[in-house]
Amino acid sequence: MEDDLELLQFALREYELQKKRVQYNTFFDIGEYFRHHNQYIKAVENYSIALNFSKKNHDLNLETMSRLGLVLCNISQQLNAHIIIDSLRDILKDCTGSNLYTNSIFVEIILDIVQNNKLNKETENKLKSIGINWGDDEFYFEYSDINNIHLILM
Repeated sequence: MEDDLELLQFALREYELQKKRVQYNTFFDIGEYFRHHNQYIKAVENYSIALNFSKKNHDLNLETMSRLGLVLCNISQQLNAHIIIDSLRDILKDCTGSNLYTNSIFVEIILDIVQNNKLNKETENKLKSIGINWGDDEFYFEYSDINNIHLILM
């Protein structure tokens, strides 16, 4: 696990030296690393760096996923449930308005879990349409299962 972080930090240093834009995707990935290791302050720092860059460069893909990472940090720490749902709806609106289909599916999954502890049929059908089959059984999620979701930049 520590090797994963070392590899991400090495890649980030290389991208920074080369002034590559992909360094900001790496900040997002480092945020993911820290979120999955319950180090939310460090996760928030890295998601925020990626988010600030995305806004300056009008990268809505990176922006929506960074915002989603920040929301997941709040969920994992059980902060402000009402604000979380509003934030998820805002992110979903931005994703659908910009045709970020995969990002919107991530948001819908999380929104379903937060609101209902399960995926609704519409979300399951969208997942099937991209080749992810949850099976015939209804899937029930614990609120804490949200931390296990791995966000992916496309």
